[in-house]
Amino acid sequence: MIDMASGRHGWDRLRYDPPYVAGSLGTYRAMLTGFTPVPVERPSWGDWRKAPPPDLLTLCPRHLICQGEFGCRLCDDA
Repeated sequence: MIDMASGRHGWDRLRYDPPYVAGSLGTYRAMLTGFTPVPVERPSWGDWRKAPPPDLLTLCPRHLICQGEFGCRLCDDA
């Protein structure tokens, strides 16, 4: 995913050219590389292995990304 974002995959859907994203993606990659997961007995947010409810997987017809519970992030003017 980081490689795809670094290669500007899907950037044509954005309304702007993010000037600092290359550095942020590098920082994020370093953070993930250095992360050591620690098991927990029972996460408070549920089982991530189960698919979310189908209504949260509805694609925005314009941007073809999941809208989630707050709508399309790219359609949102805020």
